[in-house]
Amino acid sequence: MNIPPLEDIPFKYRVLLTFALIVIILLLLALAGTAGPRPEPDLYAGVPLDQKLLELDKRALDEAYHTQVVFLFGVWLKGGEADDGRRFATGMRIARRAYALAAQEIEKREQQQK
Repeated sequence: MNIPPLEDIPFKYRVLLTFALIVIILLLLALAGTAGPRPEPDLYAGVPLDQKLLELDKRALDEAYHTQVVFLFGVWLKGGEADDGRRFATGMRIARRAYALAAQEIEKREQQQK
């Protein structure tokens, strides 16, 4: 299939092609938005209760969160003036959400042990 250069395509067809691409992109974005919320994972499914391991899990969660935040600050500070902090804020939001989810699962496990 031989596709002509863009300059050889009449203007009205370029406008139609652009419009069609925009419609396709908008449809894909709409479909992606209708997927709905993801179910929260059950982090301890199939894992036997163990108080010692729960204590280690809490400690590891705190350390992992701390390590991630240090990493995010390091990347942000190396970015210079061009980075306005949006990627840092996104990374922090993800880290906080994951921390909260894991802490909630650990709390559920502790309640099951009582």
